[in-house]
Amino acid sequence: YARQLNLDMDQFTTCLDEKRYESEVTADFEYARQLGIQSTPTFFINGVALIGAQPFEVFQEVIELELAGKLTK
Repeated sequence: YARQLNLDMDQFTTCLDEKRYESEVTADFEYARQLGIQSTPTFFINGVALIGAQPFEVFQEVIELELAGKLTK
């Protein structure tokens, strides 16, 4: 994929070999696990989880219900 995206392969390979971002990725993974997230994408709107790819209208509905105080968590 990196080659298809025309990335600088020397920089890309060095980054992978050095595991440059491994600790950040691991920390994010652990945080998501603690929140109970088991799939991507998962979005939270004031504590309300939206799991999976959702159309705009779903986000809009949750936001409007939250603003109206009609959501229970």
